Amino acid sequence: MKKVKPRLSQEPWYATGLRFSCQPDCHKCCLREGIVELREGEGEDRRLAEALGLSLKAFRGKFTDKDDMNGRFMEDGPHGGCPLWRDGCRVYDVRPSQCRSYPFWPEILKSRRSWEKEGRFCPGIGTGRWYSRSEIAAILAGEGEATAERKEGVKRRVVGGEE
Repeated sequence: MKKVKPRLSQEPWYATGLRFSCQPDCHKCCLREGIVELREGEGEDRRLAEALGLSLKAFRGKFTDKDDMNGRFMEDGPHGGCPLWRDGCRVYDVRPSQCRSYPFWPEILKSRRSWEKEGRFCPGIGTGRWYSRSEIAAILAGEGEATAERKEGVKRRVVGGEE
């Protein structure tokens, strides 16, 4: 008699949703080392340049690099972390989709263990707003963001002055 293998669920481990809320004065995700990928086809580099009052060429020359693996990206600034961070996000309202979607990145959502590991880094994981499976799917598809609502104390800087 042939054994029937149990059918594995197609549901992601987070099918019932997850909690996340940026924490006041945290900024850990902005200050960690790594690269920020820019979606050129969606004009992210152009929006960032405009927000900083730079030409696209000047912005690219000062802040970005490009290679076959990552496309256009920003590397760590002189003090580590995002080069657009200076006492707050200098481009918060037009920040890249990578920033808008944190912590709902595929590598963080691949398992409960990776989510919990990221939670040891990010104090906002497991707190605050509940994101449904469909909201998480939209964020993963680039159609939503994790920090749409503005929290008191989440520090951001507007070019040309404080908000």
